[in-house]
Amino acid sequence: MPRWFALLGACLVLPALAPAQDTPAKAFTSADFEAFLKTTLKLEYEKGDGANGFTYDLVGTPYFASFNDKAKYVNFHVTHPKGRLTAEATLDRINDWNRKAIYSRAFLATGGNGVKYEAVMSLADGATPAQLKAFYDRFNREHADFSKHFGGVKPPPPETTGPPEVVKMGFPAARFDPDDPAKSDTGWEVTWDIPNLTRRGGMSDSRVLRIVSARFSWKDAKKQPRSLVVARNLMLAEAFSQYDNKETCFLDVAKIGTPMLKANKDFLGPLCVGPGKILASTNADHDGKVYQELHYDGLRWMGVYDKVHARGGEKLVLWAAMRSGNYAFLMEYNFTDDGRIVSRLGFTAHNLFDRAVLPKEKGVPHRAMRTKDGDVHAHFGCWRMEFDLHDPDRNLGGGDQNAIQLVSRKFADGKFGLKPLPFPGVDAAGKAVTEPREGKAKWVATEFTTLRAESKAVKNTRGQPIAYDLMSSRTGAASEFLPLGNTKYVDMDFINYDYWVTRTPDVFRHYYKVPLLAAGGRPLAGERATVWHSVGGLHAPRDEDFGPGGVDAARGAALTEWVGFTLKPRNLFDGTPLFTRPIEEAK
Repeated sequence: MPRWFALLGACLVLPALAPAQDTPAKAFTSADFEAFLKTTLKLEYEKGDGANGFTYDLVGTPYFASFNDKAKYVNFHVTHPKGRLTAEATLDRINDWNRKAIYSRAFLATGGNGVKYEAVMSLADGATPAQLKAFYDRFNREHADFSKHFGGVKPPPPETTGPPEVVKMGFPAARFDPDDPAKSDTGWEVTWDIPNLTRRGGMSDSRVLRIVSARFSWKDAKKQPRSLVVARNLMLAEAFSQYDNKETCFLDVAKIGTPMLKANKDFLGPLCVGPGKILASTNADHDGKVYQELHYDGLRWMGVYDKVHARGGEKLVLWAAMRSGNYAFLMEYNFTDDGRIVSRLGFTAHNLFDRAVLPKEKGVPHRAMRTKDGDVHAHFGCWRMEFDLHDPDRNLGGGDQNAIQLVSRKFADGKFGLKPLPFPGVDAAGKAVTEPREGKAKWVATEFTTLRAESKAVKNTRGQPIAYDLMSSRTGAASEFLPLGNTKYVDMDFINYDYWVTRTPDVFRHYYKVPLLAAGGRPLAGERATVWHSVGGLHAPRDEDFGPGGVDAARGAALTEWVGFTLKPRNLFDGTPLFTRPIEEAK
């Protein structure tokens, strides 16, 4: 063994010398280590399971820690993805670092997809918080030298790499003229992008199709043009799934990775109201990722007075696909000619488990379920968005001038009544709240639960406040979901409640962290609010989800299951949208 490596090993496992006045050394447990992180280092962390212990993602740093309860050591480490170090991470350069490093070592990560830098401190003979802090500080300082050795560490990729793209469409689509929008009865101007929500750097980064803003235009009863920015930052924030085997659970966006799939012209829907296309862009992160389609949307209305007459509806559809392991997720946004936004998430690709033990095959991931019905699982789309309700033509309203309400239809005093209450409806004691506050609420099937955003400033020509209702399309709801897999140390209220509303955070926050954001229960009046909404569906695999024989997941595909919700206008129009009486048409 080379002399430098033997010395390095000794440095890695010997505890640091403690100052004479420090408290006596003690046997460190994982609970002690967690107290050390919070109290001494003043760091928050996200806990996970590791080999013979636990892992800790140290929030606000690039570092992770692994605490081995069995062998009694702590490992501080960071993996720099391939390409993040300025100089090429050749074996010679890595070995050169290891020859001169004192407390740390570096090596190629599994698969050569990066370089791992780490330092290990033994706790077998006990340690004090001061010793452990001294070791962490040396690890941190030496990491700065490590970075210089490789010419510096490039910053993480940005959340976005350019301005959002713009799509405009008027209805009826056949007479839409982008140079003269006034020819259209109604229309949408939608801006979109594809943000990087994890920013790790590499193929496993999570990206989603985000609607940056959605502006609807129409004509009021006096034939005057009106417009409203309905929503901002509407996006799928998480794709969550949990299996009935009590061990498998995924946060695909936050923990697994959801890279976008390149669009394929063969996947475009058939010619309907107008031709579909794949959207091009000079931004490589956007180019060739998003589909645009125009579709018939059924009868918008039918009238039977004077004579039977009707109008067919039309919609603009933007959609894209992303992948996470065995699954593909279809993110779809529909913008209709009557002012609705329909957001859907489709789950497809391959089941995680086969229904039999199959022979090993190169490149084919065979996994047999270990318990009866263990492949039954629930999928949840978890969205976040901001109601804007801003009238840009009159400069009225905006996200900080909306009242967020929970609307329920309840039976009381021998009759049904529909009553909007300030969100979240009731407080922890079950008493009705008097002003909207941060909090959570459940969707109740028998009460037709709806979340409403009502503008305090923008009205229609009849003086009615303009509002939008969020209405779920679902077959069930979450309750008593367990903390396991990716969510073992997570507050499961994030999914066991269907609606959350918080003040809009300054930076992106993953959906599973929403209970922390809402914990203060702060008032929402005068504040921009973010709505967090999850909708689930149950997937009970069947023969149709597998290849021939009904057991091989890789040789079949799971048929697409859809979940979603609708944003429906209330008092936006002055009457039935796009409606004319036959007698008026004759005139």
